[in-house]
Amino acid sequence: MWSWAEFFEGMRASIPFAIGAGVFGVTLGLAASQAGLNAVEMGFMSATVFAGASQLVAVGMIEQAAPMGAIIAAVFAVNARHILMSATLAPVLQNQNPVLRVWSLLWTVDESWALTMARSKHAETGAAYLLGLGSVLGASWMISTVSGVHLGDLVVSPEVFGLDFLGVSVFLGLLVLLRPTRHHIVPFVIAAVLSPLLATVLPGSWSIIVAACCGAAFAAARA
Repeated sequence: MWSWAEFFEGMRASIPFAIGAGVFGVTLGLAASQAGLNAVEMGFMSATVFAGASQLVAVGMIEQAAPMGAIIAAVFAVNARHILMSATLAPVLQNQNPVLRVWSLLWTVDESWALTMARSKHAETGAAYLLGLGSVLGASWMISTVSGVHLGDLVVSPEVFGLDFLGVSVFLGLLVLLRPTRHHIVPFVIAAVLSPLLATVLPGSWSIIVAACCGAAFAAARA
C-alpha cells in the first residue's frame, strides 16, 4: 500500500546522506570535467547510471580513452552488488504494486538500501519509503555532478580537501547504521579475506563481487 507519510519520512531521512552524496557528486563532476566531459554528458550519465562508484570508474576509463565495451563491463562489475541488494529488498517489496516495485529499485543506491533495511527491522516498510529516499538522493546527485563539471577549472586536486576519502566515510557510516552483530562477523570476514586474495587472479572489481557473493552464500546457508 502506498503511504505519503512514509514517502515524506523517506525524504526527511535521506537529507544527511544527500548532503554527503552532493559533496561526492561535486568531486565526480570535477573528475569528469578533467576527463573532458561537459555538463550535458555528465547529467545524462548521472540520470541513466545513478551510481557514484561505477560512474567514477567510467570517468577514469573515459579519460584513458578505453573502449566502450570495456567501460560497460567495468560499470556492470562495480554495480553487480545491486543484485545482492535487490535480493535483500524482496521481502520489503513483495506485496507492492509491480510498477512501484520496479521504479523504486531503479532509484536504489547504497544509502537508500541501508536506510530501508534499517527501518524494516522495526516498522513495516514499502516502496513509498524507498522512493522518498531516492527522490532526494537522486536530485542531490544530479545537481551536484553537473555543478562539479562547472567547477572543474577551479579545483585541480580534490584530494587536497580530503574529498577522495568521502566515499569511504559514507560506507563506514552505513555500516554503523545497519548495526551488525556478532552473528554477521563471519560473512564479513570471509568477504574481507577473500577480496584481496582474489584480486591477484581476477580483473577489475570482480574480486570484490565474488568475495561478497561468497560471504552472502555462507550467511544464506547458515540461516
